[in-house]
Amino acid sequence: MHDLVHDLALDVSEGSCLTLKTRELKNRPEVQHLSLCLKEERRLEISDENIGKLRTLFLTGDLPKNIEDLKSIRALTIVKSGVKELSSSICKFIHLKYLDLSKSSFEKVPNSITKLYNLETLKLPPSSNILEEVQIEFHNLVSLRHLCVEYTENSRKMTPTMIGRLTSLQTLPFFSVGKDQGRKIEELGSLSKLRGRLSVYDLQHVKDQEEANEANMFGKTKITELRFHWDADYEDSNINCSDVLEGLKPHKNLRRLMVKDFGGQRLASWMRSRDDQLLQNLVTIELIRCKFCDDIPILGHLPHLEVVEMVGLDNVEIIGPDFYGFDERTVAGRSTTVAAPTQIVFPALRKLTIHGMQKLKEWSDVSSLPPATTSMMEFFPRLEELYISKCPNLITIPGLGRVYRPCSTIVVHQNAENIDTLIENVLEKTSKFLRHLVIAEFKELCYLP
Repeated sequence: MHDLVHDLALDVSEGSCLTLKTRELKNRPEVQHLSLCLKEERRLEISDENIGKLRTLFLTGDLPKNIEDLKSIRALTIVKSGVKELSSSICKFIHLKYLDLSKSSFEKVPNSITKLYNLETLKLPPSSNILEEVQIEFHNLVSLRHLCVEYTENSRKMTPTMIGRLTSLQTLPFFSVGKDQGRKIEELGSLSKLRGRLSVYDLQHVKDQEEANEANMFGKTKITELRFHWDADYEDSNINCSDVLEGLKPHKNLRRLMVKDFGGQRLASWMRSRDDQLLQNLVTIELIRCKFCDDIPILGHLPHLEVVEMVGLDNVEIIGPDFYGFDERTVAGRSTTVAAPTQIVFPALRKLTIHGMQKLKEWSDVSSLPPATTSMMEFFPRLEELYISKCPNLITIPGLGRVYRPCSTIVVHQNAENIDTLIENVLEKTSKFLRHLVIAEFKELCYLP
């Protein structure tokens, strides 16, 4: 901040705010907000005159001897404490609204923490069993707005039960769907105030579209990033992944979408409809290891889309004109068909990644379509980076000269037959604009033009 603002802040907070490193807390009865940084000191005891007045306590190092007496504090942060387990006396801090243990060494929190009925923000360390003792009664934290805990494979399994009762919740980094009551996806249905990012794991436990609808994703207007995860090793013929994804239709405010280990053959209709305005605000989309899926979403008409990553879509053989937003009749090459009304295709796209698509043979060139469908259109006007890798059967990609703006970075990383022709085509069409070229693992490459 500006020096004058800094001086003003010091002047206003003088007396009520204090940071201690080597001195003892004495003769300062007016202190309300205290930061103790006592890494090399013995345990400090807070004086009686301060106990009832402290509202904020930021601790670095060992806890004060009389920590249990600080019942009036509203905010508590503990950093690098040598204690491994938080005392069960935490329940005495009945006025506590903010508890940050994210940088502490605690490996467990006691069940008594669920008696902090006024707690609004809880930040936990990435310990594997940090929530082990509080899962069942976690829903008692009725005032909780922000639950912040770093994702790990083990913490994912510690998702609290009946979290749907915490209707004030705004921050929930991830939710792992279970089979038992209190862990099903319906728990998300009542959390209408969720905002920011939400990752939903173990979607293989959702049976059908009707059950997925109970999550009410469409009603969560403040969610801007969604990540849908299935278990890649889960196999159950009774689970229809396509219907489940259909029921997870998000609100139009969504900016980032990831679909990972999706086991269905077809994507949801809301990802394949050019007329649907649902994804108009989308900036990033990632399709990761959707190995049975044989189609790709229609994306060319989205005005804000900047990043597209398609990785491990093993069943896709052709990236056709529908990828750009043309309808089926145009794809069939009927010259009388008028193209979709979009004037610029992929108007904001900066980065396109196509990786690990084992069956992909052809990336269609729109120049092969009737001139009437492309003469008034511009393609990829802002494309900067194109990555193609691990697609062994791909032999054709679009010509990047006539209707595409050549991008400045192209990475082609694969081994395939007829690769000489592919590389020559890329170089000829982009040499005027290309700034960065990577050629790797071309075992069949005989020459460069």
